[in-house]
Amino acid sequence: MKFLFYKNTPLLAIVAWLSVTLGHPQPAIAVDQQIHPKQATKSLCTWRGKRWKAASAKCTVMKKNKKPDYLKKDTNPSQLDKKIIEKSRVYMSESDGPLGLLLLKNGSIITEQYAGKGNKISKFAAYSVTKSLTSLAIGKAICNGLFNLNTPASKIVPEFQINNYGKSTVRQILMMSSGAYWTTFVGWGKLSNGGYGKRWAGGKLKGQPFKTPDRAISAGQLTLSEILWGKYWDFIEDRNVAKPGEYFVYKGLDSNALSKIVERASGMSLGAYFEKEVWQLIKPGQKAYWRADVEGSSMGNNGFNASLRDWGRLGLWILAERKKPGCFGDYLREATSKQIDNKKIDGSSVSGPSWKGYGYQFWVDNKFFHGFCGKGFAGQWFCFNPGTEKVAIKFAYKTTPGLSDIFNDWNAE
Repeated sequence: MKFLFYKNTPLLAIVAWLSVTLGHPQPAIAVDQQIHPKQATKSLCTWRGKRWKAASAKCTVMKKNKKPDYLKKDTNPSQLDKKIIEKSRVYMSESDGPLGLLLLKNGSIITEQYAGKGNKISKFAAYSVTKSLTSLAIGKAICNGLFNLNTPASKIVPEFQINNYGKSTVRQILMMSSGAYWTTFVGWGKLSNGGYGKRWAGGKLKGQPFKTPDRAISAGQLTLSEILWGKYWDFIEDRNVAKPGEYFVYKGLDSNALSKIVERASGMSLGAYFEKEVWQLIKPGQKAYWRADVEGSSMGNNGFNASLRDWGRLGLWILAERKKPGCFGDYLREATSKQIDNKKIDGSSVSGPSWKGYGYQFWVDNKFFHGFCGKGFAGQWFCFNPGTEKVAIKFAYKTTPGLSDIFNDWNAE
């Protein structure tokens, strides 16, 4: 199996994508992967202004629990924990980028820190960590008998019959191995029309298209259906390029295909299904948000926002569920272990990514890192070491190296 980009992908784009999204040791170019701090700490579902009005009305707003699960603090940290706390404080205070950091061990908070625009009520943006949450919803749907891993996607979403998604099983899409297209920029393919939607300029839609569809979707300019089988699908160059299951290729549209699968099978949007089957089980302390298009379809690749402590509650819940016998525990163990190889690009001068494998929307198998992760654009972390019961959660507005070393030192005991 091979890890492939579009044949004309610029070298700098490959370097930036590999270093930020895959956890490769970051070169200087990685700092270009950044967002506005407001975007990192506040959901577009709550932004005001006419450009966001249409799609924000369809967001899933997840309720807080009247009696949220109590997150206790470790009152007797080990000497190693104390060293890690001090290192993390230096990281948070001296790095330009991090906004929130939560380290948990054996069900307790070791340290909780905020910087810049980040605070206890911030709704931190997951970006591509959302993909891992989409996987949780898929697992629940499987265990509720809606479909199985080997179900052809076209049996659930007949519109997929026009492309590779219709030839793929649910499992193959989970592994990012649909072969639907080659990617050119952080999981998206090259479009013959130049991009998605239009940027706002001078209060009017007259700017250049977006390189990725996320903001255009949230602005109500296009829908998941249009990208998956409509006019924007027709704009994608190099479509249906490989046999499903043959190659791992990181693709945002695979995760959106999973959103449609949950929606059609359950009769609920992905966000609503996730709230019912996962989110309310963690007993969240604050509201959370999942962005959608104007048709009400949740974005499977991006768009989830929640408070740092609620991210912590979810992390502890995942570790606990992963240890249990039965269908969902089996699914989580499989989802967070290598299902497909993520190999070096043949003939490329760029070093292979640190993450050597992919599970079901989780990054796995990294000799420089303990455990598995959900990772997002501009330095979002949702990482676990089930062997030591340790969780590291970090949100940022741009990638800043250093946390991997801290997490590895912490897991050296």
